[in-house]
Amino acid sequence: MFYRRTSSCNNEYVGETSHNLQSRIDKHLDTSKLSEPARHLYSHSEHFFIWKSIVSIQSWTLRRIVEALLIAKLRPNLNKQVKAFALSLFPKGIT
Repeated sequence: MFYRRTSSCNNEYVGETSHNLQSRIDKHLDTSKLSEPARHLYSHSEHFFIWKSIVSIQSWTLRRIVEALLIAKLRPNLNKQVKAFALSLFPKGIT
């Protein structure tokens, strides 16, 4: 399952999980953890997140690919991805 979180100060995070969404939310809300959303909440205790489920995909590989594409497209500022590379399926052309 993919999810998107927007904080009350408009910071965003995109993630994926194969687990129950509520258990993943609970992990992100645990400020003793090192996730970026947890760090944000620890630094700004008055903030809160609005959670939105995007889509559910069972395949781990496909989830990782879709997550990378969503992060590259949406550019959520709480994800730790520093830069994205252009995807080139056929860099030398098709023969």
